[in-house]
Amino acid sequence: MNTIPSSIAQATYILAMQFNPNNQSAEGGRASIAMELSAISAIAAMFNWKQQYHGHLTSGGSLSNLEALWVTIKLTQKNSILISHHSHYNIARLGSMIGANIEYIPCDIEGNWDMLWLADRLKLNDVGAIVLTAGTTGLGKVEPISKVIQLKLQYNFRVHIDAAYGGYFILADNLSEESQSNFSAITQADSITIDPHKLGMQPLGCSCILYKNPGDMSVLTHDSPYTYYDTSTIALGKFCLECSRSGAAAVALWATTQCYPLIKNGEFAFILSQMRNAALKLTYFFSHNKQFIYFKPDLNIVVFAPGQFITIKTSHYSNQLQQFLLSKKIYVALLTLDGHLISSDPALASEKITLIRVCFMKSEHNDFVETLCKAISEFMSTKYKVEHRDQLTEV
Repeated sequence: MNTIPSSIAQATYILAMQFNPNNQSAEGGRASIAMELSAISAIAAMFNWKQQYHGHLTSGGSLSNLEALWVTIKLTQKNSILISHHSHYNIARLGSMIGANIEYIPCDIEGNWDMLWLADRLKLNDVGAIVLTAGTTGLGKVEPISKVIQLKLQYNFRVHIDAAYGGYFILADNLSEESQSNFSAITQADSITIDPHKLGMQPLGCSCILYKNPGDMSVLTHDSPYTYYDTSTIALGKFCLECSRSGAAAVALWATTQCYPLIKNGEFAFILSQMRNAALKLTYFFSHNKQFIYFKPDLNIVVFAPGQFITIKTSHYSNQLQQFLLSKKIYVALLTLDGHLISSDPALASEKITLIRVCFMKSEHNDFVETLCKAISEFMSTKYKVEHRDQLTEV
């Protein structure tokens, strides 16, 4: 789930670590705070936030999301937060930490939300926020941001976008029309999480939280008896749940955004488009082969399994295929989901179903898809075919 840090990120991170700057306040990292502000500005502009906003880096997406949820509870005084079953598994846990009432929005086996249910639920006027994911880490789905933004015009609630994984894909030029519409709607959200240490070519420990309204910081503002005396620059730590924060992470991120500007049609955008293209290539292979069940990718993640339908044997075949590919030094991940989320078969509703999950994290993967497809085809024509034939014989 993490790209290899860029050469410039590695070099500048190591250089900055010699001084170990602390971006809590100017006393700990005057230069690195300036770099953090510059890098945050570039990320905010990517979502078309160019004037008033507040943002800072955190040590990870979980902390960024925790802060956003905590701000929501404090500002709205409403404890109900709505999420989908495909939200990151940590969102519900974070909600419980701050006393939020987490509710799940019903969705079909393709991950589409029940918008009629949601509209009825919002009429109760007790929802503090809806969390939408721009790139779920399981199926790689971009959730219905544009539709929820429309509901936001009618009802009083906040919208938080968890774009920790997929946020940078707003720069890609080969998204579907629906995904483009959802990414464009992010600009109307109240807060955004994005992790440069995932697709932004940064060392681990670099996440970003953005707030559209700088006034939201009123609930985070605190003082310290021994810092914040140097007023030569903004003391970002004064407006965070975290206090001490890595200045080296800010230096590496700033250097990377200088070399790889966050703009459409730029070099970094091309890398993202290549990742997405690899996913489209693999999907094309599945669409012309009736031996697979697969989910159409919104970004660079493809989830599939051997077989025409999801059955009780799907997990077995998925595990077999993963081991077969591993024997050829091809690593793919596994994804286990509740049966009711991916199958309409009542008999599978309470089952745990394991699928294959392929995540294309490098532009070079675009050239590797053919090799992957050949290996999958070899498995299907040997191990899968033999076992499947035995099953048919037994029947």
